[in-house]
Amino acid sequence: LGAIARLTTALYLRMAAAVNEAAGEEMRARAAQDHLQVLCHGFAFRLQVWNEKEAKLMSLQGFKKEAVAMERALFHRPQHAAAMVALSHKFPSLAETLRLCKRWVHAQLLSRVLQDEAIELLVAHLFTTPLPFSPPV
Repeated sequence: LGAIARLTTALYLRMAAAVNEAAGEEMRARAAQDHLQVLCHGFAFRLQVWNEKEAKLMSLQGFKKEAVAMERALFHRPQHAAAMVALSHKFPSLAETLRLCKRWVHAQLLSRVLQDEAIELLVAHLFTTPLPFSPPV
């Protein structure tokens, strides 16, 4: 695991050097041990590398909770976010409906029971399979 972490850190250092060399003053990159931070025109982006073998090794060495948390943070959440963006492009009223539903859940003090991702999946299901009704516009 240590070798994979050092290799990933080396990759972040190389990427930061390449961005700083190519972009000049417009973009700045800073490498950390577990991520690469890029500053561009007042916006900050954090890049992290997902390595499936690292997660498998962690679970085999007894770090099951950490492996599951890493997989959730670096693989499943970005996949979920990309799917939600695609659906919100297909259904323009999805974003407003999600905000309203999340606000209602928080007002009912259910936010400890239902995570935001679960609410998003429930609402997305209503938009994608609206039978017997027509999908909202």
